[in-house]
Amino acid sequence: MSISESPIIIKAKKLGNEVDIIVKQLIKAANDNHEQVQLSITKALSDISKNYPEMVVTTMLAFITKNADKVELIHRIQILKILIKVLEQVREKLSKKVAEQVIEFLTMEMISSKEVNAKWQQPAMECLTLL
Repeated sequence: MSISESPIIIKAKKLGNEVDIIVKQLIKAANDNHEQVQLSITKALSDISKNYPEMVVTTMLAFITKNADKVELIHRIQILKILIKVLEQVREKLSKKVAEQVIEFLTMEMISSKEVNAKWQQPAMECLTLL
């Protein structure tokens, strides 16, 4: 199995308002070439996650799993790095079900390639240790 194949699909928890759209667009833009933009996106998603932790976390994972064959590795890494920041703040607010989905996703991230790629697998490991 390669990283472009995702054996699990995670459904994003939606609020049914503009916040859903904003979060999805921030995740899409997380791979911007400018470091300042990346930092702003990380801060914005971290801030939104304080009020909507499960929506932000599940939207991030849903973005990767639903677009697995289209998400470039560097974009995937950036999303995982943002997930670290989010989980540092909101891990206690996640339901058991969402926490289990996150653990399953991260485990698959770590074992889905025969090749070791620390840049990609390290953030997944860090997220796991946070949970």
